[in-house]
Amino acid sequence: MIDLTPVFQALPGLFAVVVTAVIIPLVRSRLNDERLERAKHWARIVVNAAEMIFPQAGSGSKKKAYALNFLNNRGFKLGAEELDALVECAVCEQKNAVNEKEGWPCRS
Repeated sequence: MIDLTPVFQALPGLFAVVVTAVIIPLVRSRLNDERLERAKHWARIVVNAAEMIFPQAGSGSKKKAYALNFLNNRGFKLGAEELDALVECAVCEQKNAVNEKEGWPCRS
């Protein structure tokens, strides 16, 4: 008769390796994607709010500071460069939406 004890003893170790190598990275990437999407969503909201709070021309630095401060205070675990890029992207999206709404051919 064949002794299968070593095979059954190795199974928990094999299972742990599979979980560590495959499942945990998949879960982490999914969570990071969800956090990034949530940060993008909030960046759009904050940029629109900053436009309403500071309607005067030439107050772009105040708007950006407000948006970055808000996102930092919301607890997003992104670096300063990533948050800055999200705010700039939201501003660009907003300008493109205004240009399309007004029928401008140029998106810059």
